[in-house]
Amino acid sequence: MADVHTNGASGTAPGSGTSVPDKAAPDFINFVPDISVALSPCDLESAPRHIQQIQKLGASLSPGDDTTRLQLLASARDLVRALETPRETMIKHCWSQPTATSALTLGIETGLFKAMAQNDGSAKTAAYLSKQVGVDYPALARILRHLGAMGYVVETGVDEYKPTNFTTSLCISTISDGYPCIFGCLAQSIFKFSEYMQKTGYKTPNDVSNGPLQYAYQTKNNMFEHLHANPPYGLNFNNHMGGYRQGRPSWMDDGFFPVEERLIKGADTTADSAMLVDVGGGLGHDIGEFWRKHPNAPGRLVLQDLPVVIGQIQQLDEKIERVEHDFYKEQPVKGSRAYYMHSVLHDWPDEVCLKILAPIKEAMKPGYSKLLINENVIPATKADWQATGLDLMMMTLLSSRERTEQDWKDMLSAAGLKISNIWSVANGSNTALVVPADFDLDVFGIVLSMMLVATIFLACTVLGSEVPTGAVWLDDATLGDYLTRRDSELAYRFAPVWSFGLHKDHPMCYPTWAFGGNPTRHNGDTYEIAHQTPSQPLCKYPDVGCGCRDPGVTVGKGPQFPVYYKYLNLSREEVRVGYFLFWEKDGSDGRPIPRGHAYDWENVVVSITRHSQSDNWTATALWFGGHGQWFRRPWNDIFTISDEEIAKANANTVLPERKTGQQHPFVYVGWAKHSNFDHPRRPSMMNDDSLSQLFCKAIRYQSVWGFVHKENFIHADISTTAGQAISSVDWGRATGTPTKINLSDLGEETRCSLITELRPNNPIHAHVEKSYIVQLSYRYPRLGFIRKIVNMSYPLLLFVTIMMDDEILRFVFLSTLVVLPFVENSVFDRLTSRYAILRIIRIGMVIGFYGMLASAAVIMDDNVLRFASHDFRVLA
Repeated sequence: MADVHTNGASGTAPGSGTSVPDKAAPDFINFVPDISVALSPCDLESAPRHIQQIQKLGASLSPGDDTTRLQLLASARDLVRALETPRETMIKHCWSQPTATSALTLGIETGLFKAMAQNDGSAKTAAYLSKQVGVDYPALARILRHLGAMGYVVETGVDEYKPTNFTTSLCISTISDGYPCIFGCLAQSIFKFSEYMQKTGYKTPNDVSNGPLQYAYQTKNNMFEHLHANPPYGLNFNNHMGGYRQGRPSWMDDGFFPVEERLIKGADTTADSAMLVDVGGGLGHDIGEFWRKHPNAPGRLVLQDLPVVIGQIQQLDEKIERVEHDFYKEQPVKGSRAYYMHSVLHDWPDEVCLKILAPIKEAMKPGYSKLLINENVIPATKADWQATGLDLMMMTLLSSRERTEQDWKDMLSAAGLKISNIWSVANGSNTALVVPADFDLDVFGIVLSMMLVATIFLACTVLGSEVPTGAVWLDDATLGDYLTRRDSELAYRFAPVWSFGLHKDHPMCYPTWAFGGNPTRHNGDTYEIAHQTPSQPLCKYPDVGCGCRDPGVTVGKGPQFPVYYKYLNLSREEVRVGYFLFWEKDGSDGRPIPRGHAYDWENVVVSITRHSQSDNWTATALWFGGHGQWFRRPWNDIFTISDEEIAKANANTVLPERKTGQQHPFVYVGWAKHSNFDHPRRPSMMNDDSLSQLFCKAIRYQSVWGFVHKENFIHADISTTAGQAISSVDWGRATGTPTKINLSDLGEETRCSLITELRPNNPIHAHVEKSYIVQLSYRYPRLGFIRKIVNMSYPLLLFVTIMMDDEILRFVFLSTLVVLPFVENSVFDRLTSRYAILRIIRIGMVIGFYGMLASAAVIMDDNVLRFASHDFRVLA
């Protein structure tokens, strides 16, 4: 360590005490280009292309459209780089930016920007500000002049300035504290990095106690020890980390990590169990957010960090336990549902990460606990500048790094862990990895796994994967690009063609904008509470469209309307796209249909899955939202339409030709109550009544159809301005908003029917309802009487069973009543039902169970018990 603390002679490696031998200079070292290259624009030829892109993006930019804003910003940066000469870039790097950063740090420390923000940020003279903050006037005037030249403040007159949004934001500690922290306590590591590398023979830093920071500051402490040894920089750093997280997608946001499905579902509900342990969680930003978003989650919430950090917490809910903990030591909380680490492991080289992970792995409960790692994953190409900048900060400050996906796999594998899945959002950053402990399987587990793999392999080999014929495929890279950009491209790829029913020429309620957008100019919403589209009053049946937006046509192509959408990267195997429509009301003033309500949101979800053999993706199912339920249809079972047919239909305004296995699904929207249904094979006029919608037969022979243009797709998850506006207002009984619908949990597949809606609310009946014979009755309408028998015989069977005198027989019957539907809906049963060749196994299972019941009935002497057995066979 002694050599680290001295400048030493050239050629001496810090901490090694040895000299790095000089190498002969390569020939290229003497290359010097002509000076004209430094005086010409860097890439003038590309400037027109960048300008054209900026104009195109600028025309489509709207409030809340963060995707377009970021694309526009990237294009603007490209244009600046293209027009700047190398000399100008050099001056910017060496003069303008370092001095501007120094000036900003001084402004933060003296309260300059808080003084400028007073009186609503009105213009103030340098002389006035000098008196307010105690900085000598000539010096402050020159500082403000440079900040004005750099665009950080606005020059309004001679020595007169007003703040920008940026400098006003520097009044917020989580935004401002990074400046004194970095440039007051860490920057020398960056400035002396080249010197350090030269003295170490340009080897990658990997020693946390002998790296660039230790060399620059002549210390033995690592970065965290160095910060806390020099207050208030430790507190500055924790606030800086809070600012780093601001405006970035949270792993708890809808469309990122499925919290309900992966954590809360199946969690231990006992009082002393732990739900989430935030390891190295700082001041509790993340675990506090988890508590606010999931207040009903069972189990304890535990925040762990060093005593010096825990002691700085000023505001944290009492529900969250504060525990002083060194993560190198034994993990005190055993068997938590999840252990969570946010931007912890990137602070350390691999060998240190292994020491940090070991106690957590030991504390994990096999088959139950998960480790959530919220970190950057650097892509192989086109990495984001924020992530690459952070990567070099890690190298200079901590001798660590940001990691690629392969880096993560290698390091976690060495720790005895494996990656279960990766959920990623914009720019590949803020990525959550779910890492369950890789515990050994027992012999039975190994045998069972081998049988399951063999069965799946046989089914896939013999039958192939069940994919839509004529499907439109996306390769892995294209889908990943769509999900990274988070724009409308993926939603548009599989967007529905919507068909809206009319009832005997009565006007319908036509979809519209939720926040006062102009439907004639298609200029989008104004995302403010004051601009919420007002609801419309209910009228007498059948006038369901009074006061609503009128499409202006009774049959044929209708005008444009918005489609609100959001994505969910559910797993490495499935991505879901939710489509949402908005109406000003739903239904009428009552009879003969249930009374309607103000506002309405309805939705469908497209399931896009990965083909296991090709790694390509396509749509394979459609979920229809209706009457508070979801019912699912395989893609091949619904009418669809291609892009080419849509283009023809748009030109002719004629209802598009419907086929199967194409790109865009046909979705019929009920006219009275806006539930969604799949189009039938044959239109029917027999269903021209409102109650038919309760039976999923709300098909009208009059309809207006529409396919929404890309510019009217609105990204509306909670991370967007649109989603936040939708979440902030009251939509009454309309609960199907984009921010309330959880795409990861659409529930069990149901069949929309009056019986489904009104059936008794108990689990046994629910499972019987899904049995094989009952499901056949849904597929073939002529067998509908079976469901009536089920509903009549179910209570009778229970009554007869309860009246049995023999306790053993009663136990057998009640057990069978519960077990058989589970067997019929087991994983193996579903596998056999999916492939025709294997259905003989399914039939054998069913006949076998029913045969045993029939045999029991024959053997029984009691006619009542024989009747009960027969009744159960009919029910099942």
